Amino acid sequence: MSQNHSQIALRLLNKHDVKSLLEFELDNRDWFEQFIDSRGDEFYNRRGLEEHIRHCLSQYEQKLMYPTLIIDQQGKICGRANIHFIEHVAKRGAIGYRIGQNFCHQGMASQATRLLITHAKNNLQLKQLAAFASVENLASQRVLEKNGFVKAGIKEEFTLVQDQVLDCFDYRLSLTSP
Repeated sequence: MSQNHSQIALRLLNKHDVKSLLEFELDNRDWFEQFIDSRGDEFYNRRGLEEHIRHCLSQYEQKLMYPTLIIDQQGKICGRANIHFIEHVAKRGAIGYRIGQNFCHQGMASQATRLLITHAKNNLQLKQLAAFASVENLASQRVLEKNGFVKAGIKEEFTLVQDQVLDCFDYRLSLTSP
């Protein structure tokens, strides 16, 4: 299997992303809902996305979240990557990412995870990151492990996807080592 190691960048989500993000989310809705719980029909329209972006940017302004889009060299949205649940006193946060179906198997999730780690360490001065991957999602587990995350445990009945309760591995990454 050949891998296309495309160069990507993380770009902070902004209020002007509504149209392109809505197109991306609609194109990938069925794909994403195989792995995460549905956001509901109210999310998948202009008003829903505007509210979502407002919420993310409010969290960003409060320094509780770093919401980004994964952008390819042509400026096309390929996915989303976030640091959320930022706790500045404890110096920790959690990461999450999703890659559009047409962009899978190109190393983008690994690249985006590396970029999130660098931002968390250098810009947010976090000491630890958490991430969760369903026990069935081997690709996500590989991405996390390739980036140095280690399994810290299992969260039983952690999430609901397509009316199925799923267990998730709890991953941790220490950012204090050299």
